[in-house]
This record gives sequence, structure tokens and C-alpha cells, in this order.
Amino acid sequence: MLVAGCLAMTFGARADDITIVDEATGTKFDQLIRHDGNAYRCLGAGVRKLGFLKIYALAFCVDAARADTLVSGYLKTRHAGLEGKPLFEALRKDTRFFDMLARTDHGRLVILKMKRNVSQKQLASTLRSSLSPLLPESKLDELDAAITRGAKKGEVVTIYAVGAKLTVDVAGEVRVVEDEEVARNLFLVWLGTESVSPSLREDIARRAARSR
Repeated sequence: MLVAGCLAMTFGARADDITIVDEATGTKFDQLIRHDGNAYRCLGAGVRKLGFLKIYALAFCVDAARADTLVSGYLKTRHAGLEGKPLFEALRKDTRFFDMLARTDHGRLVILKMKRNVSQKQLASTLRSSLSPLLPESKLDELDAAITRGAKKGEVVTIYAVGAKLTVDVAGEVRVVEDEEVARNLFLVWLGTESVSPSLREDIARRAARSR
């Protein structure tokens, strides 16, 4: 309780602001979480859709100790003087903002809460198609090999990077990829200009603008 309270004060969060919600599915995520011995703060939530089908809800999180510095430092440098809706509108179109979050040297994590059954092939092909412009085939193959099973409705997929170590946890089945280039680029699947979840980018921008 003491640790959570201190983190909330560090981030300027309200005492009752302990979850974030993907509005499209109503899925809740803890805003402050601990995973594999590391603390993360989730910056926003969204949904992955294929047509009208909602495949999974997701949240993107960064190293809790660095979250405030990453976001507020960027706002001061790139968007000084903006706040509220004008800041939101600027951020949602700011490729550098999302690139900075996706490729930071600090810990990053995405949590996928499945809304439909997805096969191993479907999970792997989504990552591969998004990253094919950025990574050579050999490294895409390495990433494919880390996804050894599919995920059923209600299950959780967690992918996180600390330094060059990328960990893929598909409903408890864990594989590790030790590759700095893969770890650096993977989160562009959700935060890049061709994001598979535009609603996640919108929510991150909206929450960042509210924090000023």
C-alpha cells in the first residue's frame, strides 16, 4: 500500500485512479503493476480489431520509475505551452512521441487480454507483418519461434522488454528472445504509424494531455 501510494504521488495520479479502461470492451487494467520483479505504469489502453471483430484489449506500460520523466520531459521539449485539447491533437499526430515510447531504453510491456480465440499462426503473423519493414527475415523467424501456442478467449498474453531481453508469455508459456534490435522495434506493432490498435495511441495521447 505504501509503495502504491508513493508511486501515485510521483505520477500526480488521484488516489482513486488505480485502473485504466479500454472503452470499446470495458476491459480494465491495473495502472500500476509489478511483473517479473519490475514495476510498470500503464500509459493507455485500446483494442485490436479486425473489421467489426474485437480480438483483444491491450494496455501499454513503461518502467514505473521512468514514466513521468519520459512523458513530461517530452511535453516540455516538444509541446511547451500546449495543454488540454490542443495538446491532445498535437500528440495524437506526433510520430516522434510514440516512437520515443516504443523505443525507450527503459522497460516496456504490453498486456493483451483476449476477446476471441487466436491461433499461434495468427499471433505470429500479426507481429511479422507489422515488423517486416524493420527487421530482417532471420530476426522475424526468431520472433515467430518465441510464439509457441495460440491464446484462447479470456487468456492473457504479456510481452515485455528489459534491455535487449524480450520475454513473450502466452498464457503462461514463456519464451525469451535476446536481441536488442527485436526488443527495440517490437512495440511499434502497437505504437507505430501503422499501429494495429489506433485506439491505444489515441488513449495514450489523451491521458498524457490530461496529465499536464
